[in-house]
Amino acid sequence: MKDEETFGSVLFNYRRPNLTEFMDFFVQFRQQLNRLEPSDIVPILSFRQSILDQVAQLVPHCDELEVPYFHRLVFLEPGEFEDEDLQAAAERGHGAVLQAIWTEYGKPKLYLLARTAWDTYGRQTVAHWIKLAQKVLDSLYGDHWPNTIFETPNDCAICLQTMHWAEKTVCGHVFHLHCLLRHMNTNNTCPICRHRRPLLYDAAADSDDSDSEEDDSDSDYSVEMEFGNLDEAEEAEEEYE
Repeated sequence: MKDEETFGSVLFNYRRPNLTEFMDFFVQFRQQLNRLEPSDIVPILSFRQSILDQVAQLVPHCDELEVPYFHRLVFLEPGEFEDEDLQAAAERGHGAVLQAIWTEYGKPKLYLLARTAWDTYGRQTVAHWIKLAQKVLDSLYGDHWPNTIFETPNDCAICLQTMHWAEKTVCGHVFHLHCLLRHMNTNNTCPICRHRRPLLYDAAADSDDSDSEEDDSDSDYSVEMEFGNLDEAEEAEEEYE
């Protein structure tokens, strides 16, 4: 695993006279890091500046790219993870991907930062690094993840891949939004039940039995019109409230 590889590299490539203190620091750091849990209450907000401020105290002039940052991963679908372990964890659901990101990405970044601090500024204090690690871990769990990563995620019926960011139709089915829009460019019905105009319920579009022979393709109807009507509906709802 990446965590173990990075930790081993940090330890065994060190050849300074104070090797014993260095080894003791990293052994303690890793032990406490492995026991770390997200805080009981993690607000959904950005921890980025707070983390950068803490890092600046431990490793002045550190490049921001060396600091763990998870927000770019929030909007990835399971099939978009380049790492196979992360992809498999994302497909399992129930929050497994968060622990995988922490293990494969968060902890190795912290090891390398601590190694840089030790090489550049000398002896480090484990407590200071655990305080930083707690903030980094909370930033992971406190980001704007979709609820589906804590559940058993659905598969998109169009592309057959696991979804985190699912679009629910008025008829109750879920798809990747981009897959659904691509389908609606040629056929404006739900791919599963053939409900017409699946992104916006329109009672006028539900024909009576006597009109059941109408063309379901809605050739004069466009996705742009769909979203235009949706905007109008939202504005009307706001005025009503």
